[in-house]
Amino acid sequence: MFVRFGTKELEGYVDSIKDSLEQSASASGAGTVDLSGLNISDMLFGLALGLIFFGLFLVIVSVLGCCGSCCKLKVMLITVRKWFIRRLIFAMDGLLAAFLTV
Repeated sequence: MFVRFGTKELEGYVDSIKDSLEQSASASGAGTVDLSGLNISDMLFGLALGLIFFGLFLVIVSVLGCCGSCCKLKVMLITVRKWFIRRLIFAMDGLLAAFLTV
């Protein structure tokens, strides 16, 4: 809600950050940088929406796991186990790739 309707409060901070970035870029010799088209509230809105959907997905997986363990339903438990194993493999793959590129 704050990201969508609180843009007036964010504008002062964003403008000062834009000014300092433009000054830093011009001082470093990169030329003039125009950040007037940068809309931070749209970016934050997309990030907030993504986090909400990710949280909703985690709630659904958690409910499947709880119902599967309480009712001893193998289908739900296998689904949750496969999801966690895939996420663990992707996380390890990302960490390995991050360490190898350094």
